[in-house]
This record gives sequence, structure tokens and C-alpha cells, in this order.
Amino acid sequence: MCGICGFRADPGYDLDAMLASIAHRGPDGRGAWRSGGVALGHARLAIIDLAGGAQPMHSRDGAVSLVFNGEIYNYRQLRRELEASGQSFDTSSDTEVLLRMYEAHGERMLSRIEGMFAFVLHDARRDLLFGARDRFGIKPLYYTWDQGRFAFASEIKALLACGACRPVGNPKSAALFLTFRFIPGPETAFADALSLPPGTFFRQKGNRAPIVERYWDLPEVEPRTNEEDAFECFSGLLREAVSSHLMSDVPLGAFLSGGVDSTAVTAAMAACGHRPLETFTVDFRGAPSESVEAERTARHLGCEQHTVLVPPESLEMFPELLYHLDAPFGDAILLPLYLVCLEASKRVKVVMSGDGADETMLGYIHHEALAKLARPRMRALAPFMGLAAPLVNMLPVSLLDKAFNYPDSMGVLGRERLARLLARAGSPGGVYLLFASVFGEDEREALLGPALAGGEADARREFLEPLRRRIDQAPDPLEAAYRHDLRHWLPDNILTKLDRMTMAVGIEGRVPYLGDRLASFAISLPKALKIRGGRGKLPLRTHFQRNVVIPGRPEGGKKAFYFPLQGAYQDALNNLVAKYLSPGAINPHILDPRAVGRVVARAGSSPLLGFKQVFTLLGFQMWQERFGIRWE
Repeated sequence: MCGICGFRADPGYDLDAMLASIAHRGPDGRGAWRSGGVALGHARLAIIDLAGGAQPMHSRDGAVSLVFNGEIYNYRQLRRELEASGQSFDTSSDTEVLLRMYEAHGERMLSRIEGMFAFVLHDARRDLLFGARDRFGIKPLYYTWDQGRFAFASEIKALLACGACRPVGNPKSAALFLTFRFIPGPETAFADALSLPPGTFFRQKGNRAPIVERYWDLPEVEPRTNEEDAFECFSGLLREAVSSHLMSDVPLGAFLSGGVDSTAVTAAMAACGHRPLETFTVDFRGAPSESVEAERTARHLGCEQHTVLVPPESLEMFPELLYHLDAPFGDAILLPLYLVCLEASKRVKVVMSGDGADETMLGYIHHEALAKLARPRMRALAPFMGLAAPLVNMLPVSLLDKAFNYPDSMGVLGRERLARLLARAGSPGGVYLLFASVFGEDEREALLGPALAGGEADARREFLEPLRRRIDQAPDPLEAAYRHDLRHWLPDNILTKLDRMTMAVGIEGRVPYLGDRLASFAISLPKALKIRGGRGKLPLRTHFQRNVVIPGRPEGGKKAFYFPLQGAYQDALNNLVAKYLSPGAINPHILDPRAVGRVVARAGSSPLLGFKQVFTLLGFQMWQERFGIRWE
């Protein structure tokens, strides 16, 4: 796990500045290579072959030079195949296997490698820069192109540091951020930078623009008649994925909450005989906590458990977390994630995560809602649901809170959102956007100032409306929404947060549920084998019931991971609001201060959605200030 950067430019960019800006991704070493107008840089976090894996790595004839971020989990098998064909190796690293695979197979190598990766190589024989990103986007790669000058990096801050990218905001991305709390790729928060999509590669030659092509796409659904065989296969692939992700020459631990996802991974690690098994979770002051269940699980599995308390004053760290993300993020979960990574970094250099289970196995509430709306009876009732929508706003919020298993009160805002959902029951795409959006269209129109109004129009025309139509017109709307989540919610939100918060403290995060064979198998399962009775993650829940026994574990597991911003954290939140969301702190050309004030004023009465909205606006304001953003 590392940071990579480089360019083809004449005059060249400052490679040393690029490397300095991503030094946190690779505290164990730094390497640079320059040839003519081409340069490659590497900041190393040493995980495999500590002595021999330095980069940039070069072929024996010096024609191919490579920088690589990630892990190739099947590199030993690939090495054996290459050795059988006559290849020899100078190191025991997966980096050298990647280099030799390119020499042997060229671009076709991408169909053979399994793992998480972003790499770029220069092939002097073809005057070619060639780079790729893994299938699910676990590892990041950004690039810029401007008048014959090309640059790339693991983080946008490296492009900013060398001048390849300007601190100019992207209005379309701003509108998308206020919709989703993250920015769907390939757009980024910056006007000059793009994200290389998951499962794609690029070629860049001479002074020509890079050409991006797809080498892998999500697998199609495969009909399966034998449910028992499918669940047995899933269990075997989960064990295989966890086992392969244990490869490491440095200490390795796991994030452990009270939920099925992380518990199943930790139990599989224990079954593989991994010792010592150090686990990490978070606790919130004065609020319901998942730490009790995590500690019970840790004791049963023989883990060395470490619980991290999130102090209220730590909210002041949020601007620096956004610096690591290079983008506005509206999810307060960043803070506990960062703190648990910081604690883990004191004891391990690699940590396993349960991310990817919800995304690959229909585990989110909007998946469950769309599955229910797809039932024949519900489709028949859809025209009548709109008639019932006004009645919802007459129901007591306390009654609705009892009916929905949310971690906090839905409040008046949630009740209004529910009424809108019923009104749109005949449009699965509209329902999806209601679930996915933190601010609706009318709210965004009120919030956005003149400088960003055009971005809202672009976001609707180029992204939001096509998404709604695509889901509405799909033969299976749930499948269409699910695949959209895999292409955007997973890489651009979930995996981005994990990568940046682990890398900020110099550790590597791994996601066994996104092991290539396990994830592809889960995606290929018919939805009837992923979601049943209104509950998703059926293969994982079945595996858990059969193979993971935790004495005293309550039925149903835990609620969604949730950071409560009231109680002990209210004063700290109020301080951030006063600093970033007061009328004097807001540029009226960017955001409307009165609309922002209304969002802040109503948040306390609708904590579930209201505080998400407040934190979304905070994230936007903090990011602008931290990066000195201007709008053109």
C-alpha cells in the first residue's frame, strides 16, 4: 500500500512536491524516476517483501518502469506460472510479479490479476504510459490533462502541489455533493481533475490525450436453482477471500463492530489461525454503543480488543480529515473512522474491514424498499399510495419512529420525505433518489447561490435525470439501482473514506468482501438469493447462522453504524456551525445564507436527516476554506 504519482509534461512538473504531499501514504520510503519529460514517483508503505519491494521498479532491460499501489492477492500463483514459462525473479514482491506479467502478457494481464490496485507504468519501447485501477475501485487514481501535459496521482493534493490542478471548484460536482454527500466519479470536486473509473485502464502517448477503456464490468446475474449449493459456495469463497487477504509481512488486525459483516470476517481470521488477532472498535460518549457487542465477540474469538472513545472536542479535527479526502464529505462517520484507524496504527500496519457486504448483497434500506415496491401487489397499489401521501404528514412522528427501525428520530423532515416517497411509489428511480439524497431538488435550488446554479442544472441533465430514467425503465429497477450503487456509492463514497482514513495514519485497509471471486459470485446471484422477507445479505446471514456462534449475541444483530451528534457532542457541533455556517461565514454567491440558516434551525427537531444536512453543509464549507477554493 502506497502513494503513486507522476506525469508526462514539458516543461515537467515538480515531482518532489507531489511526493511530499502524499508522504503520509508511504512513510517507509520514497522513490523517483525521470526520463525526458516522463516522471514516476512512489511513497512506500512496506507490507510485502520489506527489503526488496522498493519502487519505481524497472525491468531488467530498463524499458519498463512501474509504480504500484495495492496488493495482488494471487501473485504467488502468477509467479509460479511465470517461472514455469522461464521467467526468473529478483525479489519476492507482488510488484515484480506485476511488472513481469506486463512483460509477458501486456494489457491482457488485467484479466489475470486479483486484488486491489492502482498502477502506472512507462513502456519506453512504445513511448506509452499505461495505468489501471482495480475492478471495484478499492484503490484510487486521479489524473489531469491540459494542452499536452498529463499528470496522475493517488490523491488530488499531489496534482495541486505541482500545479497540474488548480484550486477551482466544479459547480456540477457541488450540486451532486449536496445530493449524495459525496461526488460520483469520474467527476471530482476540482474542475481540472478526473477519477479513473473502477475496472478501467488508460493509455497515454506523446502529446495526445489519455484514452480510457474498460477491461472489466460487473458480472451478469446467473440463474441458480440449487439454493443450498449457492450458500455453500458463498461460505467457501468467504473463507478463501479472508485467507488470501491475510498475506502480510507486518502485523495485521481487524475493525470489529457488533454487526454480522465485521464479525464474520474476524471469525474467519480466527478460524485461519491468525494470531495475535487485534480488533478495534469505537464508542460514543453518552450514547448507545456497539462496543458492548464487539467486546463480547472479541472475548469469544480470543481477540485483543481495543475500544476507542470519540471525544466531543475531536470534531475540531474535521477540516484536516477533509484535507486527506481532497473533497467535501458530509458524513460525520469520518471522525470515528479516523480515530479507530489512528488507534490501530499504534499496533498493526494492516487492518481488515467489513465494507462491501452491504453493497454486494443488497444490504441497504433502499434496497429493501425497492424490493418491496417490486412485489406485484405493491405495484398494483402504487397509484393509490400517492393519495395516501398527504395523510402521512398528519401522523405523529413518535408513531412513525416506532414503525421504522432507524437509529434516531426521523422527525418532521423524515415524515415529509416519507410522504414524498409514497407520492413517487410508481417511479422506482424517484424512490431511489429520495432515499439517496440528503437535499432534494427544491432544497438545492434554495441553497445554491448564483455561482453554482448552472452546476445544479448540469447535475440534473447529465446525471440525476438519466439515473432516474434508467432505473424507471429497467426490467428490474432494484437490479439497476443496485448496480449503480456498486459503480458509485461503493468506490466514490465507502471505499474512498476507508482508503483516505487508513492512509492518513500510514496503515493499509483491506476489504475481503470485495475479493474478486467472492464479490463476483455475490453479484451474479439472483436477487431472490440475496434478499428475502425484506432483509438483504441473505448469503452472509445464512453463513453466519451456520458457522459463527457467539454466545449471548442478541437476535437481529445491531442497528446501522451511527454517530449521534446530539447530547455530549452538541456543543462541539454548535461551535462548528457558528464558525462555518453563520451568515458572515457564507459567501452568498456560493450558498444562500438564509437557506442555510433554515437548515440549521430545523435540524434538532429531525435529527436523523437534519444533522446529515447540517454536516453536509459543514463539509462543503470546510473543504472550500481548507483548499482555498475559487469558482470560475
